[in-house]
Amino acid sequence: MSQISAKADARSQAALAHWYGERVFDWAGVPVTHLRPTVFMEWLTYGFQLPLIANHNVLRAPTANGRHAPIAAADQGRVIASVLLDSAPHAGKTYPLFGAEEMDHEELARAVGIALGRPIRYEAESFESFEARLAELGLSAHFIQHITSVYRAYQASEFAGTNDIVEQITGQKPMQVREYVIANHSLFQPAVFG
Repeated sequence: MSQISAKADARSQAALAHWYGERVFDWAGVPVTHLRPTVFMEWLTYGFQLPLIANHNVLRAPTANGRHAPIAAADQGRVIASVLLDSAPHAGKTYPLFGAEEMDHEELARAVGIALGRPIRYEAESFESFEARLAELGLSAHFIQHITSVYRAYQASEFAGTNDIVEQITGQKPMQVREYVIANHSLFQPAVFG
């Protein structure tokens, strides 16, 4: 599994490494299927986002007008399991994996708020502020470079789009943001952080 931004001219060092990893498998001459998911729903629960949602009812990121269809790890897992159980039809293919609904971060904040039963607002953030916030959290320079590059690619619409690949491969539609937040409701409560 790679990511949707994996390409030869990727901004992110991690995404470039994913692209090289894919090429190694291609050159090895073994049957391989590349999975390239968009932004994971689980990013809502990462330490740079979850405390803002839980304690301040804010979703903050440098996204501009970018859009994506967030995908849950459970949906990716079902795709992986399906491909492993019947790999022949998928050999040599690259699948971009998207969630159920494409949205910008204002729409994402609204969907999270509806699921939580309280308003969540999106606040745009500059890259400088975002990088400083991540550094204050003690995150590695490698991760900060990656996630900042992801958001630059996000602003350039590299994460936009939808498809029905998850449903085609697994027979089940991918999870919606509301469903994910409801399933993980306890994580988004202020008590988790204090």
